Amino acid sequence: MAADRPLFMPGASELMITSGKSPAELIKMVVTPGGTTAAGLRVMEERSVAAALAEAVEAATKRGQGMARENS
Repeated sequence: MAADRPLFMPGASELMITSGKSPAELIKMVVTPGGTTAAGLRVMEERSVAAALAEAVEAATKRGQGMARENS
């Protein structure tokens, strides 16, 4: 199982690109109501993981831009 973990994100990304489906559509296709993935997604929603990730990317981007200005 652990050996499969590095393949998850590239596989999911490729599926999203090649299928033309949105992330929400793909989630609806693969998540079994009451299943393990649904339980994990529920916790991530309760903890606002998506918002935290968006803020982290924004902070890193701003810092990177600042570093680029400092080094130019």
